[in-house]
Amino acid sequence: NSLTGVIPYPAHSKLIVAPVSMRRRFTELIRREADHARAGRRAEIDAKMNQLEDEDIIKELYCASLAGVKVRLNVRGLCCLRPGVAGLSETIRVFSVVGRFLEHSRVFRFENGGQPEHFIGSADWMKRNLNGRVETVIPVESPVLKSQLDEILTLYEQDNCSVWDCGSDGEYVLRVPVDGEIRREVQEEFIRHAGQTVAPLTS
Repeated sequence: NSLTGVIPYPAHSKLIVAPVSMRRRFTELIRREADHARAGRRAEIDAKMNQLEDEDIIKELYCASLAGVKVRLNVRGLCCLRPGVAGLSETIRVFSVVGRFLEHSRVFRFENGGQPEHFIGSADWMKRNLNGRVETVIPVESPVLKSQLDEILTLYEQDNCSVWDCGSDGEYVLRVPVDGEIRREVQEEFIRHAGQTVAPLTS
């Protein structure tokens, strides 16, 4: 009805919907992490997306960094935020995965003082996604699924051969295993995990 009719947008109990509430909600979540950091509580943001371009969201992330929030951004393509800049984004890291498959998932995790909240959905942090499209993000409430998302995010952190890290100068550098280190490629890890958890088809 919201898309095809003339009725007002309904109030959503759990869905975060653009262009209705998504920008406001993400801003609240980022600012809450900054409040936790200033109060000495655990404060971290993990976000995985295709593009990061929205100026207002980037400003909020800079403010969160200045407050002491640890921010890890897995951005496949365009990223207009500059990480690791002294006095601006010292606690922010940006990296991109280039592998066998096209990365396309969106995951958002907010530490929330030790009570993490997880979200998945369709939207990047871009002006067109937040303002000009109908997009949805949903909270992940199952402890099992939240644990799985944490494992996925950890695997990206452990990758040492298919991740490109962005420096404060905007240049990307490919991670390379040190001498004697086992090669860990995140997408291959996903394939291996899938093979262990999915029962083979029988004839």
